[in-house]
Amino acid sequence: LNDLWKYDIASGQWTWMKGSTSPNQPGIYGTLSIAASANTPGARENSASWIDSSGNLWLFGGFGCGASPDLGALNDLWKYDIVAGTWTWIK
Repeated sequence: LNDLWKYDIASGQWTWMKGSTSPNQPGIYGTLSIAASANTPGARENSASWIDSSGNLWLFGGFGCGASPDLGALNDLWKYDIVAGTWTWIK
């Protein structure tokens, strides 16, 4: 899936943030380096992710769907702005 969840330590609850409830969904890349509410990475596994010093989530590569539903190795970089709730396709 390409779903994104947030965990609240205080309440012990998970909240769905973005993404599809269907498997193997392709990404919506939008315009390079421009955040948009419709942007979303495709479904993937074995990707790398980290949080930067500003609290943004970064996602790189993996295996799954790029802009099409075809499965394969991915080499894309995304940033999720936690405050704005938007994905940006970076590279």
